[in-house]
Amino acid sequence: MRAPVAILAALLATLLTGWLLWPVLTPVHVEGFTASVASLAIHLDRDLITNFDTLQPLNNEYFGLSKLGWVLGIAGLMKAGLASKAAMTLLTWAGFAALCGASVFLVRKWTKAPVPLIAAGLIVLPGISESAFFFNDNILSSALAALALAALYLPRFELGAALCGLLFGLAVLTRTDTILLGVTLPLILWERLRQRRPAAIALAVSGLAGAAILLGTLALFHVSILDLLRVTRAAVAGWNRQIPLRPKSVSHTTSLSST
Repeated sequence: MRAPVAILAALLATLLTGWLLWPVLTPVHVEGFTASVASLAIHLDRDLITNFDTLQPLNNEYFGLSKLGWVLGIAGLMKAGLASKAAMTLLTWAGFAALCGASVFLVRKWTKAPVPLIAAGLIVLPGISESAFFFNDNILSSALAALALAALYLPRFELGAALCGLLFGLAVLTRTDTILLGVTLPLILWERLRQRRPAAIALAVSGLAGAAILLGTLALFHVSILDLLRVTRAAVAGWNRQIPLRPKSVSHTTSLSST
């Protein structure tokens, strides 16, 4: 009696999972910035990235620098013959698969929970599954960051630390605010090693590897991390500008005198 029930439950779970994740097969543009990133990648592939928006250079600098890793990934796949949408779709699929895989590994490592339970949680959490329904930089940067954390559990912690730094540098290059996740690195290293000196060495190796990939890539475009911070600050200031709810009254005067 139990076998048919188990088969029916597995079938229903499979159908429900397929229904929930069906939109992953056809991610779409839902925000203007994703089209801007695609356009930047096209210009990087065909002419000059600075030709994207000659009227508003801040758009070039903000979308081009704060999401540079994403732009480079799309442009690289376009060099291989893919169209921009196909390239973005492939990166979304790869990011989703990597994020799910790394998340299952990390949660299993930290909680010893059963893999089916972890997978079910990832499926029903909108922050994981629904992020792959549309093009965005979150899914790719989160995947790279999760892989970076998973790399710290490699048997050879020196190799794991270097790989962690490289992946984390790519994550920050893809979305700048991913750097906030850096606070988790010393915590994981301490949990893994339980010794100050090896943990400090591993953290230094990760930091140097991450800085090399981040700063080195920016240097190829003749910019520094200070330029990235400046552009980001300018964009945030533009978004936070105060717009009056009611227009100011305008007094109309005339120089014509009545006769």
